[in-house]
Amino acid sequence: MEHSKQRIEHLIDAYLAGKATAGERAQLERLYAKAALNSPYVDDLETAQLYELKKEGLLKVIAEIRKGKIKRFTIVKRVVLAAAAVAAIVLGVWFYNARYAGGSNATRNLPNYANDIAPGGNRATLTLANGKTVTLSDVKTGVIVNDDLKYNDGTTVIPDAAKDVPDGTTKPIVAATPRGGTYTFTLPDGTKVWLNAASKISFPLQFIGVERKILLEGEAYFEVAKNKAKPFIVESKGQRVEVLGTHFNINSYSDENSVKTTLLEGSVKVIPFSLSAPSSRGQRSKGRSPDAVILKPNQEAVLTGKEEITVKPVDASLAVAWKNNKFIFANQPIQDVMRMVARWYNVEVIYPGAIPDAKFRGSVSRFDSVSKVLRMLESTGSAHFKIEGRKIYVYP
Repeated sequence: MEHSKQRIEHLIDAYLAGKATAGERAQLERLYAKAALNSPYVDDLETAQLYELKKEGLLKVIAEIRKGKIKRFTIVKRVVLAAAAVAAIVLGVWFYNARYAGGSNATRNLPNYANDIAPGGNRATLTLANGKTVTLSDVKTGVIVNDDLKYNDGTTVIPDAAKDVPDGTTKPIVAATPRGGTYTFTLPDGTKVWLNAASKISFPLQFIGVERKILLEGEAYFEVAKNKAKPFIVESKGQRVEVLGTHFNINSYSDENSVKTTLLEGSVKVIPFSLSAPSSRGQRSKGRSPDAVILKPNQEAVLTGKEEITVKPVDASLAVAWKNNKFIFANQPIQDVMRMVARWYNVEVIYPGAIPDAKFRGSVSRFDSVSKVLRMLESTGSAHFKIEGRKIYVYP
């Protein structure tokens, strides 16, 4: 269905005046949800989810404003305000109340914290099979692991790494990021792994045998090199993931209530340990076992501590927002949000009293200091914060 400039302007005016019918509100919300939101007028409202929905609805109006076909002074403000207002309904983003609804005064009324904390960065270590631990460069972004360890810009980490391993050594290589760290690793088979903060993978210098198996603690995004003859296996908390070559994300932090495996491309099989052959990672449990599941793109397997596995449709791009240097909160309670903040900014989160009873949606760059994240959360009026050293206190 085509929408003329006049029709869109009518919808915007009716929406802002509070006179839009339910049908008109739904129509405008659909138009806005289809917009790419990559206009400089609404950059702060962009999310990975909406970024993929391009060049329809209000974006057409924005394009015509730029071409001078619509009067800029009268329409730009309405487009921006409408975009923010609709986004507040569609996404629940906090930017609307803080930045647009209350104007500059609302922004000035947000707290200024006595001290600030810088975001995380490229920080990681690599422990070789001979036991030697190497602290990787914080001005590089990734390492290619093979006989010669090299950064992904071609410079050498350690020459002839394989020659320094005693004969008969079977110890794995361990790549690890601290709190406040992230790094990319290319494994010996060509698989690329992005490690989120406070995460670790263990893998051999060479994949031999009938499978390529690695161990994961924390969170990682995988782009697996295809090899139909040798499946790629990821074992993490309570589960085994089997693939031949695909893109997926696993969140298996020990302080989370579940393990989430999210598929972006291809197919993966998720097997709880209760269905796996007994191994060093888990034993077959008594009683009824949950079923293994095979995921399709934009599906997520959620494994709970009860060994119950469920599959739900998701926007997979949200699960890998961290890899694209964004926080995206999707209707999440404050404790979930603050666990992400604690890992990336390497802080301790303290709740001195009651825990705020609210859920948060929205996005912010992981390049920003923690104060910006907290101010945006605080602009909802549902939570308040105090920073002392590397401690963040959370209040209702």
